[in-house]
Amino acid sequence: SIDIWNICGKSCMGLLCDDTEKRMWKIVICDDNEEFLHYIKDMLYAYLSERNIKCEICTYEDSRYIIGLDFSTTHIYLLDIDMPQLDGFSIASVVRNKTPDSLIIFISNREERVYESLKYRPIRFIRKEHVTEELAEALDVSFRELEHRRKLVTLPTTDGVKMIALA
Repeated sequence: SIDIWNICGKSCMGLLCDDTEKRMWKIVICDDNEEFLHYIKDMLYAYLSERNIKCEICTYEDSRYIIGLDFSTTHIYLLDIDMPQLDGFSIASVVRNKTPDSLIIFISNREERVYESLKYRPIRFIRKEHVTEELAEALDVSFRELEHRRKLVTLPTTDGVKMIALA
């Protein structure tokens, strides 16, 4: 079932799949172009449905609303770079400061900014004109990374913190 609601200028869609054993992930999409935002959301919904991935999707046209989020509950950010209030790099900087392990995917027409984006450690940079071809691969990599991280345990030791993989 799909639930859609609007709060403070944002649109959230919860995709609830039958597999209740899987963790529910949260994805935030931010783009000031409403048409493109809906296009990405529809592509994401199709991707998640095909793979039976349980996920909550929140979309934002106004990047200022993202600053008020509980960053600890968001796993993946899909960010446009050029936006009027706060650009995608400003949002990525806040995300990195609050939750360094969150996954960021930049989606932009500004291909020349790909190298500048690297300082925010995105998992992918998608060119808007190629989003149809590139989004699924970026999401595949992102969900593999999230699943890998879920299998790690952090333990304090006398030598510092150690990450141990669960079998």
